[in-house]
Amino acid sequence: MLINNKISIIVPIYNTSKYLAKCIESVINQTYKNIEIILVDDGSTDNSYDVCKYYHKMDSRVVITKQDHMGVSEARNLGFKIASGDFVGFVDSDDYVIPNMFEKLLAEMINHNADIVECAVNNKFFDKADCDNLQNKIQILEKNEIIENFLLKKIQPSCCNKLFKKSLLNNLKFFNVTKVEDHLYCWQSLKQAKKMVLLPDKLYVYNWLREGSITSKFFTEKSMLFYELHLFVKTQVDLYYPDLYSAAVYYLYVSCIDLVRNYYLTITDSSMSDNCYGHYIKKILLTINNLKKDKAFDEKWLKL
Repeated sequence: MLINNKISIIVPIYNTSKYLAKCIESVINQTYKNIEIILVDDGSTDNSYDVCKYYHKMDSRVVITKQDHMGVSEARNLGFKIASGDFVGFVDSDDYVIPNMFEKLLAEMINHNADIVECAVNNKFFDKADCDNLQNKIQILEKNEIIENFLLKKIQPSCCNKLFKKSLLNNLKFFNVTKVEDHLYCWQSLKQAKKMVLLPDKLYVYNWLREGSITSKFFTEKSMLFYELHLFVKTQVDLYYPDLYSAAVYYLYVSCIDLVRNYYLTITDSSMSDNCYGHYIKKILLTINNLKKDKAFDEKWLKL
C-alpha cells in the first residue's frame, strides 16, 4: 500500500517570503497525504520564519526549525537529520510543485523498486513556464546506464525534481560549495543507485530567474566551480567507469561550451570588462582544444 510509505519533503528557506506561501501550499496540497514537510529557515532576515510558523500551526505535518545563516547545503543537511520518512524529496522555497508530483514519483518508485525517480521540470521564466518536453516516455535505468545518462545530460543535476529512498542517502551530505552543491550531491547519489526511473511528466516548477537568485546570473568567478566539478566527475569516470570514457569526454566538452557561452553573454549584457575573467576563459578554451584532439571526440559535437 502506498499510504504506508512516508515521504519527508525538505524545504530550505532563506529570505524568500515573496514566494514561500505558494511553495508551502503546493506541498501541503499534494494528493499523496502521508508526508512530512520540513521547513528549515536558514537565518532569514525577512518574515520567512513567520510564514513557516503560520503553516506549522495550520497543518500538523509541517515541522519547522531554524539555524544561523549557513547556506542551503547545511539547511538541507539539517532537514535530512530530522526526516523520519522512508523516502526523501527536496523543494526549493522559491519554486513549487504540481499537486500529484509526489504521488506519481512514489508510485513509480514502488512499481519498479527504484532507488531514485526523477520527473521533468518546468523552467519558469519570469511568470511564464516553459513547457517543452525533453522525453515522452518512462525510462528505466540500471547501474552504468544511470551514469551514462547523467554524462549525456539526460539526467538533471538537481535534487529537487527527484524522490530518493532515504536509505540511499544515509552516508551522503550536501557540501557547502555555492552553485554546485546540487550537482555534486546528485553525482554522489547516482553512483549509489542500482535502479532509476525517469518520468516525462513536468511536475516541478523551477523559478530560476527570481530576483536575487544565484542561478539567474551568468558568468562569475564562482562559475569556475562548475568547471572544476566537471573535471572531477570526468576523472572519476576515467577511474571507475572506463567503458563510459566517450560519454565523459562529451560531458566535459558540453559543460565547457556552456561556460564559454555564459561568459560572452555576461560581457555583452553588462559593463564588465573582457579582462575581468579572461584568464578563466583561457583555461576553459584550452580544455576544449585538448578535448577536440581526444580520440573519443565526435565531430558532430561541434554543432552543439
